[in-house]
Amino acid sequence: MIDSHTHTRYSNDSQARPEDIIAAAVREDLSYLAITDHIDFAPTDCRVDLNRYFGELAPFCGMQGNLYVALGLEVGIQVCHQKEVAKFLEELGRFPCDVVIASLHRVHGLDIGDGSFTRGKTEEFLWQEF
Repeated sequence: MIDSHTHTRYSNDSQARPEDIIAAAVREDLSYLAITDHIDFAPTDCRVDLNRYFGELAPFCGMQGNLYVALGLEVGIQVCHQKEVAKFLEELGRFPCDVVIASLHRVHGLDIGDGSFTRGKTEEFLWQEF
């Protein structure tokens, strides 16, 4: 079994330490674990310092017993931030990044998770806009 979507304290929705995530993955007998903290581009989103992130987390990567630990990021994709995302992905090439997953956390600048995008809208409208 694998887990390709985990967050550490570098993401705003987690306080987990990487060593705790890895220990849990070993206990659950996972064969692959990817640490993929958030990178989003809205003005209110916090940004990870890539030097610090990869510097701190890179030593955890590779084989940990029977578990392979990969290091990456979850990149928030929005049409209005295409240039920033492209520039970021180019910059990311300088770091030992194993995996990048894409996510959609906002539509038209409204957060999907907090209900600001979905409130008062029909399911048909939401799928159309999403």
